[in-house]
Amino acid sequence: MIARTRAGWKWLWTWGPVLGLMALIFAASSLPKLPSDTPGAAFYFSGWMPVFPPPWEAIIKKSGHFLVYALLAASLWRALRSHHLPVRRAVVLTAVIALAYAISDEWHQSFVDGRRASALDVAIDGMGIALALLVALARTRCRAHLVRSAEPPSLAREIR
Repeated sequence: MIARTRAGWKWLWTWGPVLGLMALIFAASSLPKLPSDTPGAAFYFSGWMPVFPPPWEAIIKKSGHFLVYALLAASLWRALRSHHLPVRRAVVLTAVIALAYAISDEWHQSFVDGRRASALDVAIDGMGIALALLVALARTRCRAHLVRSAEPPSLAREIR
């Protein structure tokens, strides 16, 4: 019984962030974008999502896309690597799953009032995914180098 409980907590610890981010993304893209009740306001809320005036709306929302999909890719990477997948397979699976979710989210958003699907958003999501994978690969390479440098020198090196 205790082993099952530990396995459940381990699964939740590993996959919970992935599912939580996916749920957050789905909830955010489900909100309609409604016009402001008070014209000329600095910003207003459409549901629980703020809407900003023109240049800021694009900057803030596109930055949000980049950041959230970078976090999704990082959490997917962490979850997949916890199953001891080889690095290349984890990279490919992370990229495919995260990008497929970005595409499906944009498609879902096309059915919401005041919202539309955007290929630009998918491209920005892809850039966030790519950055997260580059950071993950750099950390993996650095850790491998640290492990190799911490190993005791071989007997052949000591003889020379």
